Amino acid sequence: MKVQTALFLLLWGGLARGGETPKELIGDWKMSQGTGSSYRDARTGSHSAPNINNYVYRIEPNGGYQHAAMLSSSLYNCTMQILGFEIGALTVEGSKLTFEDQGATITSKDSCRKEWNYQKQGRLSK
Repeated sequence: MKVQTALFLLLWGGLARGGETPKELIGDWKMSQGTGSSYRDARTGSHSAPNINNYVYRIEPNGGYQHAAMLSSSLYNCTMQILGFEIGALTVEGSKLTFEDQGATITSKDSCRKEWNYQKQGRLSK
């Protein structure tokens, strides 16, 4: 698995290369958690969104990165989803990776609580 390989290389100090982005890190890194299950309304037959969390990092050769996350939870007729997206710069120093965000947005959607429906700028480093 790509994540395990990168962690192994980091632990053994195999990524330090004078400030450039190591080729072992370049590409897409994905992780999903959750059951993927959903609720089915017996009356209407409709299904809710799945219960799942997805995270993706895209590391670019120039040291830039993009990070996207989706958290989705459904219970009966209510679905809550949080979508996040950020861009920034990655620096590698020895076995240490530092992600410094340069722009981010967070979108929240909730089918049962309209006060939880919003889009805003994400928290930035520093």
